[in-house]
Amino acid sequence: MNDLLLPPGTRLLHIGPHKTGTTALQIALGKNRDALLRQGVRYIWGGEHLNANLAALAVAKRPTRRFSSAKPVPIEHWTSLVEKANLASADERVIISGEEFCSAQEPTIEKIVHDLNPSKLQIVITLRSIDKIFASQWQQYVQAGAVTKSLDEWLRSALGNETDIENIRRFWVRHRHDQLVKRWARAVGKDRVTVVALDESNREHLYSTFEQMLGLMKGSIRAEDRLVNRSMTLFEAEAVRSMYSLLKDQGIGELADHVRFMISPSELIKRHRKPQQNEPRIKIPEWARGQVHKLGVDMISEIRGIGVRIVGNLESIVPPEKSDGKSNNSPQSEGHATTIPVDLAGWTAYGVIVSSGISRGDLPPAPTSTLPFVWLRRATGSQLMREVMRRVRIRLLQPFSRLRSEKKKGDGL
Repeated sequence: MNDLLLPPGTRLLHIGPHKTGTTALQIALGKNRDALLRQGVRYIWGGEHLNANLAALAVAKRPTRRFSSAKPVPIEHWTSLVEKANLASADERVIISGEEFCSAQEPTIEKIVHDLNPSKLQIVITLRSIDKIFASQWQQYVQAGAVTKSLDEWLRSALGNETDIENIRRFWVRHRHDQLVKRWARAVGKDRVTVVALDESNREHLYSTFEQMLGLMKGSIRAEDRLVNRSMTLFEAEAVRSMYSLLKDQGIGELADHVRFMISPSELIKRHRKPQQNEPRIKIPEWARGQVHKLGVDMISEIRGIGVRIVGNLESIVPPEKSDGKSNNSPQSEGHATTIPVDLAGWTAYGVIVSSGISRGDLPPAPTSTLPFVWLRRATGSQLMREVMRRVRIRLLQPFSRLRSEKKKGDGL
């Protein structure tokens, strides 16, 4: 008998947090949704991606960082998700996955639980070693242009709990995992929360755990490797970080926004560049290992005390106090200069050109009186406003330009 199997009619909400295999799982669920439905499991998402993150932002009344707008995501994204869940039959199991749910605080959690029906709701939280989380989250912030500090500098701020820095505050909301578990256990009850400690040595562990919980045949949830982005190497992250840092230092922040919100150079590098064999991975420096180890020990002790269901070996997500001695990581954390492979300069420049839109014909290389319609659909609000003001200025100055031109002609006679 499968001890993990949830009863028919369950609404399973996977809340991440970030960097715990969420994207891989969501792609696997989305790509196999028809096969899952034939087995009585309905995967629900919203928006253009195969996850429920827009709905999570909407219910929390938060904006999406994808566009430079402070307006919250329309609540319709959340209500639509709830309506889809309500369409499921009594025998169907529903699964929803969105790592943005992990940032929800008590009032928002209460609404989520109420709308999704507390008598049917089950929460799943996936966890991995906190040292891997630190490395992955720094990489993600660098890719988005949100952090231009080195891993060493950023880690000192994070471990120093400098929550006046927005990305540090956001990190701890997501990744103080014991507090995350506690928030949701208070809202739904400890018997309705499952913590899955991921097995880093077994890539199938994540998929097979969800298959067992949902009553699916083995192999029902799988994603092709080509559909799941790889992590960046340290050199790749440093190249992208250097680019954003330079843009920031030169006061060209709007260009950084444009690059970030279109196609980030980091995405092109990850998809198309093949790293050199000796390129180091991103790992935390030796000086931080003792603090991070203690943090991991404290968190799993708290999680055990909450009394939620635990799947996997919780001790395995506690990082070792010392490295294995094989790390070739983090030259910048030891105070040395980072030497980046020469091809990365080309890849980064290529990424900026593609991200700018010029290579696709979305943006003109210089100001013109008209812009392609495809650019208008992609442009941010501030970009559109600048374009409107530019055109107004041209129209206002046109009569004076004609007068000056006519005067010059008259003077030449």
